Amino acid sequence: MTVQVAIGGHVRKLTALHDTGNTLRDPVNGRPVLVAEQAAVLELLPERESPFTVREVETFHDDRGGALRGTNTVRIFTAGGLSVAHLGDLGHQLTVEQAAAIGPVDAVLVPVGGVYTVDAAGAKAVCDALHPRCVVPMHYHHAPYGLTEVDSVESFLELWPAEEVHHLQGAAFELTEQTAGVMVPSF
Repeated sequence: MTVQVAIGGHVRKLTALHDTGNTLRDPVNGRPVLVAEQAAVLELLPERESPFTVREVETFHDDRGGALRGTNTVRIFTAGGLSVAHLGDLGHQLTVEQAAAIGPVDAVLVPVGGVYTVDAAGAKAVCDALHPRCVVPMHYHHAPYGLTEVDSVESFLELWPAEEVHHLQGAAFELTEQTAGVMVPSF
């Protein structure tokens, strides 16, 4: 099937596979999405400088130096004076050197489900080491989503004062200078 993609007055025809179930949707707005190779649409995108800087810190996916599950990359995104660390599939406590390389962050996305990553207590210890104002738990079981063998978010939330835990009305929030606490998205 041929799909015509138009962005900012530029048009490109692409060959695409048809999603007969029409089940691939944007998680925020619910609209159907099209997945394309970057090279196929790159010429349609306007050239501009990214407002983000991205730093990477190498860590491990397990507590055995990567022997079980390999390496993990922590990515720190900074824009508008705010920094967010996405800890990926972190599987161990950060070393002093790794925590220093990550540096001060306003928010951290931290895995909490255990088994393949740090568990709830391990995630809380990582947060305590990094001192972010805002924490977003991830990689946990939330029926019907997620791997059944990993823990739910509740074990992690129990480690925080109740007044610091905020259950969101959706899957997104705006990070500002005032945003603080544990933000739990709803699905």
